Amino acid sequence: MSAFDQDQNLNNIIKVAREGDLAAFEQLVTLFERRIFGFAFRHVSNREDAEDITQDIFIKLYKKLGSYDSTQGFTTWLFTIATNTIYDFLRRKRAKPELLIVDDPDAPFETKDTHDAYISVEARVDVTEGLAKIKPVYQTVLLLFYRDELSCEEISDVLKIPVGTVKTHLARGRSALKNVL
Repeated sequence: MSAFDQDQNLNNIIKVAREGDLAAFEQLVTLFERRIFGFAFRHVSNREDAEDITQDIFIKLYKKLGSYDSTQGFTTWLFTIATNTIYDFLRRKRAKPELLIVDDPDAPFETKDTHDAYISVEARVDVTEGLAKIKPVYQTVLLLFYRDELSCEEISDVLKIPVGTVKTHLARGRSALKNVL
């Protein structure tokens, strides 16, 4: 299926969902839930919180779907809702994420096969912890750009800031993350 066909299919699903069809709304959730959950998880580093935030995002999407302007990109609009919901959560919570590792010498879990996987997880934890230590706006721009593969223009639309500011935040975010790591 071409990109044009995918866009047309998405537009049709959105149109039907706006008319109140729950099956069409479920299709929207299915199409975007992994990306939205991943985006939320990268901000809060806690599965349960990310699940709650994801649910809140889709509840807001359902309530606001009637106000969606089809002249703007749906993904951009959805990530705007997601970003605002995550920021609201972080303002309310203001708790630092914890990483608990139990090292039991009587039950070693590391073998040659798990060593590489452990190093990979350790690197992801480092990046996640590093992201948690930089300004939230830098964190958001980095995640939208690298993980969710949005362009600077799309990020500009999501965050309601100029493209030049997005590029500045991207550069400063890279630098801040480099310094933390």
